[in-house]
Amino acid sequence: MGAETKKVEIAKGLTPRAIVWSLILSIIMVWLCTQVYFTTGAFSFFNPWPYSHTVGAQIVETVGLLTLVVLLTSLLGKTFRLTPQELTVIMTACLIAAMPVGPYVAHWTMNFALGANKPGIAEAVAHLVPKIWVPPAEATTNYLIGGPVPWDILAPYLVTWIIAWTLWGYLNIAFSLLWRRSVIDIEKLPFPYAVAGVEFINIATGEDKPKFLNIKEYVGKSFWVSFIIGFFAYLPLAIRIAIPWFPVPVMKGSAYLRNWWMINFYDELKGLAPWAPWAIWPIPEVTALAYLVPIDILFTVVAAYAFFFYIFPPIEFSLGIAPPPPPGGFSDWYHAYKFYARKVGLKPQAIFETGGIWAFAIFSIIFHWKYIREIIDYIKKPPADEKEAEPLSYKALFSMFALFFIIYCGFMISMGVPAGLAPILLILTCLIF
Repeated sequence: MGAETKKVEIAKGLTPRAIVWSLILSIIMVWLCTQVYFTTGAFSFFNPWPYSHTVGAQIVETVGLLTLVVLLTSLLGKTFRLTPQELTVIMTACLIAAMPVGPYVAHWTMNFALGANKPGIAEAVAHLVPKIWVPPAEATTNYLIGGPVPWDILAPYLVTWIIAWTLWGYLNIAFSLLWRRSVIDIEKLPFPYAVAGVEFINIATGEDKPKFLNIKEYVGKSFWVSFIIGFFAYLPLAIRIAIPWFPVPVMKGSAYLRNWWMINFYDELKGLAPWAPWAIWPIPEVTALAYLVPIDILFTVVAAYAFFFYIFPPIEFSLGIAPPPPPGGFSDWYHAYKFYARKVGLKPQAIFETGGIWAFAIFSIIFHWKYIREIIDYIKKPPADEKEAEPLSYKALFSMFALFFIIYCGFMISMGVPAGLAPILLILTCLIF
């Protein structure tokens, strides 16, 4: 008799109980957000803008709650004990879905809820944004000037925005699971969807050609065609240049890209390039997302970032498009952006920043089309070993994504975004995240 081959059982990560735990923890985090950060004002007291997002509160609460889950399930016995793969899935889901808890997003949620009542904006958006999104002016005045805040009046508006942020988190979870699943199997690595990590190992061990060092790949026609297409795909957002109050969500752009590299130059290099935003702040959950991005995309982003932030600004100065930086340069991006915004409004460089990010989304589609094609094929006709791979099928993941996509489109339309523009913006944003 021939030797029998023993089938290796791989612990599952994306299990129903892992998903249930993720939902439970997210609900707890939303409660923390409404009861702690907003009602006590802790987020604005401990770390006022622009430093509110350096705390890493998302990762603190996530790790803390996850530790409690590990302890609880361990006490309940082996049957309920979560596997490392399941804990990894829960951790990943919570880092994305727990966004409303952190002081960084709490600040922006508050800005969204109150911003429409700021002088100069209220008149412009009054006929566009439905009242359900904008609290009464008398309820926001005290908050803006530092007086007693009527939290009972503001609560419904804040909760509405928290729900919107939470839906956004789950929309990204659904899309990420669907997008990454055909690239690499979650069970075969100690952490999920580590495409960049696998490519880095292959390059370091000589098992794969280092494509990211092949300059020809990035000066070829295919790259520039995709970049141009992506740039034009950004143009709907450029409506804000002519109509500043147009209700289109604008990405912060470079803040996400900078933090991928966990670099902190601060003031040391201001003399070399006074116009550059040297203070690069790490955001834990954003840094974690860097490990989900293929290396060639990261390399392209960094190359473009270096051009648009360190080479392009002096050209702007020489042409008179933007004012030169103040003596001593900028110590951080917040002050740099505030300086430009006050001097010239929405500066041309901002178009290249955000437009470039949309371009990279299209770039990833063109250069990684085989993955997208596999996903579409698997949704139509699942592979033979579908059930062995994960308990959730491609159709189930796609249905989850479609459901949250429709709901979030409804949110955008209710905010005043045109119905025809909302799904386009949401699709492009999903491709980026």
